[in-house]
Amino acid sequence: MGASNLKFENLLRWFGAAMILILPAVILVANLALIDDRFDQTWIVMWLAFFISLRMVAFAGRIAPDMYYFRLAETAYVEGKFDQAVGYLTEALQVRKNFYKARRLRAYAMFKLAKYDLALVELDALLAIKKHDAEAMFMRARVKFNLKDYAGVIEDADEMNRLDRSNADAYALRAIAYFQINRFDEGIVEALQALKIQPSHRPARLALGLSYYATQKYEDALSTFSTMIQAFAPDYDLFLQRGNVLYQLKKYDLALLDFNRAIELKPSRYDAHNNRGSCSFMLDEFEQATLDFERSLAIEENPYAYCNLGNIHLVKGEGIEAIADFEKARDLSPELKRAVVGLSLGYYLQGDIEKAREYWAGLVKDEPCFQEAEWVVEEYGQHPKMAALIRRFFEEGQITNPPTA
Repeated sequence: MGASNLKFENLLRWFGAAMILILPAVILVANLALIDDRFDQTWIVMWLAFFISLRMVAFAGRIAPDMYYFRLAETAYVEGKFDQAVGYLTEALQVRKNFYKARRLRAYAMFKLAKYDLALVELDALLAIKKHDAEAMFMRARVKFNLKDYAGVIEDADEMNRLDRSNADAYALRAIAYFQINRFDEGIVEALQALKIQPSHRPARLALGLSYYATQKYEDALSTFSTMIQAFAPDYDLFLQRGNVLYQLKKYDLALLDFNRAIELKPSRYDAHNNRGSCSFMLDEFEQATLDFERSLAIEENPYAYCNLGNIHLVKGEGIEAIADFEKARDLSPELKRAVVGLSLGYYLQGDIEKAREYWAGLVKDEPCFQEAEWVVEEYGQHPKMAALIRRFFEEGQITNPPTA
């Protein structure tokens, strides 16, 4: 109940109080005025009305103060005023310490405010009182997910399934958690189980598509995201993810269409601009690609756009410009391997083989697979000119036997 109900209950209280004051006078007048056979009947009706008024006041009196604050909190929560809701619920809990519904709603409001630690404390307390509250357990799993406690998410999902084997949310939670800890095959199994129970379960289907993509099952991922795009309202992430799949399948023209749609839906997100630019890059449309990467940087400075601009300079043979972009990328993300690969190739183009090999030695030290030219081509040289540059660098720089860093 919300503010409208509180107004009604207050009106009820005032009406009852007024009737208590007015009815005795009415009864007295009726007693004096009515002298015929209707007297007894009127007397009964008047006293019955008086009794009902007393009951109305008693009923209205029960709505205070814990329920009063709780209903104000419900209204604030529905209106998105979560801080205000927490304040009202705290007042309600001061009146009635073990007010279960108030404590649960306060946990939900804390979640909405991204106060996950506080929400977790509330939910732990709730489940200590009522350990089979599936709704509270589901919310606790969501809180743990935001705290990156994926083992905790799986534990809560297991308990939810012990209570109800047909709970699709529990399977979906496990699928999402498994995806986060790179246990993709297990995530696929859990997502499929959720969809068997509830075919329209969006989080389960999204987890399935992402897990297919992570395990390079691109056709399955394409089918999953296409089904979601048909079934659900237009969604930025779905077009973005299907575009990524199409890119991996080398269907760059189709990927461009999906990235265009994603940008229409959310023009302020930089990643779709980056990905659209990558498609243009693969289609040798370097000018268009440059525009997209620059738009991405205008939205938010990010290392991926700098790496992509650096790649354009590399395939055009512009070593100095490439080095400048890859340095910017590495400043933003020192662990980004793409930036170090680009720096090595940039110095190679400038004729500084020793500097190029020095950077490459650091890559090999971290991951020995960087000694294998074809592995590097597959990971970083999808464009034919990049692939040729990498192979040439390996031959001239003798990268299979790099110096010690």
